[in-house]
Amino acid sequence: GLSATEPIQVQVNNYGSQSANNFDVIVAINGGAQFYSETVTASIPAQDSLIYTFTATANLTTVGNYDLTAYTNYAVDGNNNNDTANQLIVAEPLFQPPYLDDFEGINNWKIEGTNPSWQLGSPTGTFINSAVSGSNAYVTNLSGNYNINEISYLVSPCFDFSQVIGDPIVSFQLNHITEIVYDFLTLESSIDNGVSWQRVDSAS
Repeated sequence: GLSATEPIQVQVNNYGSQSANNFDVIVAINGGAQFYSETVTASIPAQDSLIYTFTATANLTTVGNYDLTAYTNYAVDGNNNNDTANQLIVAEPLFQPPYLDDFEGINNWKIEGTNPSWQLGSPTGTFINSAVSGSNAYVTNLSGNYNINEISYLVSPCFDFSQVIGDPIVSFQLNHITEIVYDFLTLESSIDNGVSWQRVDSAS
């Protein structure tokens, strides 16, 4: 759901012993397909930082990956080894409800977390050995148990609920066995692009 006029902000750190000003800040997206260069006239004291907002904006409407490289061009910089930062932004498709996914077509889901065992495919485990429909399912290990000390997430596509009247309803087929007391699973939602998450309780 990103737009053609996304703001660009860069934090510039002055690691030197003197203040710095009148230098260029450059942002190149996908190797320079989009290129922005502006001059910072404000002064950054030694060992301080400044957040610079570009007057130009970036076009991130196309679904896909955007590899951002930000760097400074300062004539008296004594160390050019610390003047570059990289950030990957993933622009995902935005879906309108109703939405149905049986995992047989295009995969719009992501696996995240620590030591994840999530896999997409045809289950062959002792407890989970088939899918509810079709042949594919998302399972924490298609042929066995989930991992020890796993803190993992299966992340759905992004949805636009702005045209939904009433509360949105999420329903899914779930088959699970967890270790009592120690292990658990929850459904969570985010309305700030994944910065924070809240648990979704079952409907009453």
